[in-house]
Amino acid sequence: MAINYALGADGSLLSVLTGGLVDQAALFGVLNGLYGLGLPLISVECLEINKGE
Repeated sequence: MAINYALGADGSLLSVLTGGLVDQAALFGVLNGLYGLGLPLISVECLEINKGE
């Protein structure tokens, strides 16, 4: 996982977390960790699926 920063449409600073996860359970663990830290979640996007690699 990597954290980068971007500007939102309104000029606010956003943290962008990117990386590959092995399954939905791993995704749930990441989302649960962010929730536990009190960080707001704006969106989740599936950018690519690599099957069989």
